[in-house]
Amino acid sequence: MSFMSNWGNMLLGRPKKLSQVKAKEKVDKEVSGNVKDPVQEQVQQGPEVVGDSVAADIKKFKGFAGNVKETISSSLQPVIKKGARSGSGITSSASGLIDKKFLQRLIKIFLVLLFVMVLLVIGLQLFIPDDNNGPSNGSNPEETPVIPTYQPTFPSVYSDDKEVLKIEEDLNILEREISGTRIDETTLNYPDLDYKITF
Repeated sequence: MSFMSNWGNMLLGRPKKLSQVKAKEKVDKEVSGNVKDPVQEQVQQGPEVVGDSVAADIKKFKGFAGNVKETISSSLQPVIKKGARSGSGITSSASGLIDKKFLQRLIKIFLVLLFVMVLLVIGLQLFIPDDNNGPSNGSNPEETPVIPTYQPTFPSVYSDDKEVLKIEEDLNILEREISGTRIDETTLNYPDLDYKITF
């Protein structure tokens, strides 16, 4: 948890204070068994820690977590020991009831039966025809082509517009000019790079 307070201080631009190091040592002592009141600790540590609310909150949380941990561990120790004793007795008595060789044979038989069942299902799907898809004699009914009905499309409302027709005519003139223009330059030739060089 101390890395959280250090991270918070670095985030806020505060250097690590000597009081924080002392507070960490006190918190470690609290966790080990000497639990004290967090309010009294703030009063004893002085105004530097009281002003830093994040560090004070973290210390309170550490003290609370230490108390809860100790309480839970002390109350659960007898239950854990009792459960371990009864569990070891149950496992030893159960291991004597079932023979390991019999269990291994049972598992092998189960796996073989599972494999055979999977093969049967695959074989049934591949070789037995499905009655829902068509006749079982293998003949397919004749398929007749269906010709779609012709639905004429109507031209746009702008197809007879004078401005649109003028733009179309201008585009046709420009296209004819571009197709009639020679783009390649006949006066420029590639340089002759095939020199005869001997050493």
